[in-house]
Amino acid sequence: ALHIRLAQLRVAEGEDKAGAKASIEAALALVPEHPTALGVLAQLASPDEDPRAFADAKLREADSAKDEDVKIAALMAAGDVLQSRVGDSAAAAAAYDRVLQMRPYHAEATWALAGLSEKSGDPEAAQRLLEHKLEDESLTPPEKARILTQLAALSRAAGVTPAAERRLLEALGTVPDHIPAIVALADFYADAERFSDLEAFLKEILDGTMLAAAPAALVADLHRRLAGAQEKLGRDDDAY
Repeated sequence: ALHIRLAQLRVAEGEDKAGAKASIEAALALVPEHPTALGVLAQLASPDEDPRAFADAKLREADSAKDEDVKIAALMAAGDVLQSRVGDSAAAAAAYDRVLQMRPYHAEATWALAGLSEKSGDPEAAQRLLEHKLEDESLTPPEKARILTQLAALSRAAGVTPAAERRLLEALGTVPDHIPAIVALADFYADAERFSDLEAFLKEILDGTMLAAAPAALVADLHRRLAGAQEKLGRDDDAY
């Protein structure tokens, strides 16, 4: 306890990180899994200066913590740094997986692990994770729309176009102004050369006040897409 307190004082009063780390190491030499010491060690490690050391400290903190919230926060911090700074996808996935073992419907761990699965060339694993997340009855409408849009992207990448369209329509049925789903469905109709469907969809979206709070550049782009669809349908005056 005295070594830990000395470390805290060294950081608070003089920004003596090297001395603080030495004090924490002395504490851990006496009690290797002391949760407070591991927590301070993680605070002293910088994800910018030494991301691997930071991640290792967070993993040690998660191993020793008794409180589940503390465990999950430490594992998420470790996973994020391992993925974005260290480039160790396997270790990051292991950290996120540990979170989901404790809380199967943890949103951020689900997104992160699904993203890693997709990047690793395993879209089926990513799809299974997201479909499992859909079973969570506590999902808010925006969270559900986000998952459905991601599932649509995975289905489209796999060439299962009916499922992709169904997922996007379901997402917009959940949150009618969900911008990622709007753009994705417009892309879907354009790529499939279903210009009548694209025109009808964009007219419905652009009429009224649904996109009143949307960025002006997005609304302008949707009008451009509508004009493109009308041109393809041979109605140049409408497109103009």
